[in-house]
Amino acid sequence: LGRIAWEGLAGPEDHAAALTWFRRAAEREDGEACGWLGLASQNGLGTTRDGAEAVRWYRLGAGRQDDFSRFRLALILLYGDDPAAGAAEAVGLLRAAVDDGYLPAMHRLGHVLLFHKHVAHDEAEAVRLVRAAAEGGNVAGQALYGWLLECGRGLPVDEAAAVTWYRKAAEAGDGMAAR
Repeated sequence: LGRIAWEGLAGPEDHAAALTWFRRAAEREDGEACGWLGLASQNGLGTTRDGAEAVRWYRLGAGRQDDFSRFRLALILLYGDDPAAGAAEAVGLLRAAVDDGYLPAMHRLGHVLLFHKHVAHDEAEAVRLVRAAAEGGNVAGQALYGWLLECGRGLPVDEAAAVTWYRKAAEAGDGMAAR
């Protein structure tokens, strides 16, 4: 019911009503509901914007094995106020979500292993993760895999394959790939 109210599937979107249902589900140990509550708190949807409350909900959801919560908490840790302090925890959260097959985490962990200044770089693992995300249909993963192929980062340059992956991502709406 929370998702139906959130997305307006049975009438107009009603984030405040959705939060009531998500809270009820969270009280029953539902990790996914915690992720929705974190998202609402982080973005001020149906409630006041509150970063600390978002982190609290994401931590609760991550503890309940919710991959969306793990992913969102990892992003906050990686790109928040103190990324040096949060990087190791963030990588652990992303790895747990990757182990569950969560495609956005595959792309993001690959990206982090290539570029994040507080994480040891591992080009081979990054390429493996980004390729898996791309092949799984993750649009950001498709665009990044195209870039890796174009630049030869961690694999041989293959401009024809790069165009194929850029095209897939662009057709799915990725602006960077379309450029």
